[in-house]
Amino acid sequence: MAKAKINKQFIKGLPSLGKGKTQVLYWDSALPGFGLRVGKTKMAFFCEKRIQGITRRYTLGSYPQITPEFARGLAKKTLSKMTVGLNPIDEKRAEKNKNLTLHSAFNDFLENRNSLKDRTVSDYKRTIRVAFKEWENKRLVDINRDMISLKHKQLFKNQGPAQANQHMRVLRAIFNYAQSSYYNDKGKPLIIDNPITTISKKRSWYKVPRRNRVIPTHKLNEWYEAVNNLPREVTKDFLLTLLLTGMRRSEAARLKIEDVCLEEKYFKVTDPKNSKPLQLPLPRPLFDLFKRRIEQSNNDYLFPGDGKNGFLQDPKRAVQSVIKITGVKFSCHDIRRTYITVASNIVTEYQLKLLVNHSTGGDVTAGYVIPNLEQLREPMGKVTSKLMRFCIKEPAKIMR
Repeated sequence: MAKAKINKQFIKGLPSLGKGKTQVLYWDSALPGFGLRVGKTKMAFFCEKRIQGITRRYTLGSYPQITPEFARGLAKKTLSKMTVGLNPIDEKRAEKNKNLTLHSAFNDFLENRNSLKDRTVSDYKRTIRVAFKEWENKRLVDINRDMISLKHKQLFKNQGPAQANQHMRVLRAIFNYAQSSYYNDKGKPLIIDNPITTISKKRSWYKVPRRNRVIPTHKLNEWYEAVNNLPREVTKDFLLTLLLTGMRRSEAARLKIEDVCLEEKYFKVTDPKNSKPLQLPLPRPLFDLFKRRIEQSNNDYLFPGDGKNGFLQDPKRAVQSVIKITGVKFSCHDIRRTYITVASNIVTEYQLKLLVNHSTGGDVTAGYVIPNLEQLREPMGKVTSKLMRFCIKEPAKIMR
């Protein structure tokens, strides 16, 4: 390693890098541990010393942005700290963490939570944009419990209890991430106490009644006729699919033609909400419907749409049209709730959970049971038969 008094004259006389070299280190002959790193496009001053048995190198700044004399002064101060065991890299990181804003922490959170679905990421971004816009450039360490309590009440007043709680849950997740990701210069967590816990400690989470709206079974015939009279075939088939499968709207909308196997009479849900792909049987009404969709689809999706994603978006107009005709208020998720309600009187709880892809919870035995497609054909056929009986008011055999 070359040694010399590092100054402007020395730097001007440096030769170009030799062939195959990416950088060369030059050490100062007067100040041990102070050096200059010369690369192909830039030069930077640094200092180096062993701290607790490990060699640490710290960049002081680039030349000519800082002069050799200024860099030498920084090196003396930094090497003094390193002599007593202080790591300047940790100090720099701690200072950066101390000034960390909600916006920066949120971006780090999203980058590291790579298992989040696109819809979840979109919802989280909306929360930050709508509920905490004035806090985006605020330091995390400055967001305290009193601010949280006041904000929770404001959100309740402006958006209602459900949204107020949901926004706070998103903020709680960001702070939980920050607690395990950012540290001060002593190596202690930057966020010692998640301020959102004040809502739990005060028991001030708003009570949100569980939604229980379904399409009454005595109205399913009228609903079925109204859906069948919708002008768009794809929208009609989509709503009927929700009724005959109990699927979530987003999951059904993303079904692709390649997910359907008409030969073996089943289809796949490849990216469900709980990230557990499943296969479901195709009883006769659903088989006929999917076959029609495959024949009529103009892209890869079973329910093609005009949007940039290629699949059908929320069919709000169709839903409102059916509501106007029947007087039965419902949403796409109410259709799922209707399916589950009808099915709960026909199949076992375990079978129902498999059909609608709900978690089996803490059932240890259920964790050892590996469900297969054939086990679901009969229970799904029974549910389909019951639903069709309500829809067409005629006796029906089990739809296998």
